[in-house]
Amino acid sequence: RRSEAHYLRICDIDAGSPVLLYLRDTNVRKLKTTNAQRRLNLSALMPEELALLLDFHGNRRRQVHALDRLFPVRIDDEKWLDEEALFTEMHRILRRELGDETLRYHLLRHSFSTWTALRLMAPHAASLQSILPEMRPAAATLEDPDAFRLSLYQSSAIEGIDLQSISDMLGHGSPKMS
Repeated sequence: RRSEAHYLRICDIDAGSPVLLYLRDTNVRKLKTTNAQRRLNLSALMPEELALLLDFHGNRRRQVHALDRLFPVRIDDEKWLDEEALFTEMHRILRRELGDETLRYHLLRHSFSTWTALRLMAPHAASLQSILPEMRPAAATLEDPDAFRLSLYQSSAIEGIDLQSISDMLGHGSPKMS
C-alpha cells in the first residue's frame, strides 16, 4: 500500500537471516486494518534486489535514527514531499519506462500476488514458462518453486499454493479479498 511504503522506517527492516520487513502502525501512519500488521520475508520475495536494499538500509541506518524514514523524500529540512506528489511522480516514471499509461502503484500489489501464486505452482511451472514467451526474464522466476516455498515459509511442510499466506502478505483478512 502507498502509505506503507511512504512511511517505512529504518527499524522496520530486520537485516538478519532471513531479512524481514515489518509493517506496523507508527506515530505518523496507521495501517488500514489490524490484518495489515505483518512480517514479510524479503530474502525469499526479492533475492535479486536484496543486496541493493540492504546496502541502502545500512547507509541510512548509519546516517540517522532508526525511527527515521527509510526512504527520505524531503523538499527541504522542514517539509516532507507529500504522498500524492511522490506517487504522481512514481506513476509518471513507471508509465514512461514500461510504456503503459494505465499503470498505477496499486497494480504492483496485484502483480505481486499473481507472481507469488505462480511461483508456488510447482507441478505447473514448466508449462507456465511456455505460455509466457515474451516475458522470459519474469518467467525465469518460476524456476525451482520448491526452493522458493522453502525460503518463503522456512519450512517444507507447506505444499501447493497457500492462498491464506498470500492474503496475509497483502494484509488482507481472508483469501477472498486477495
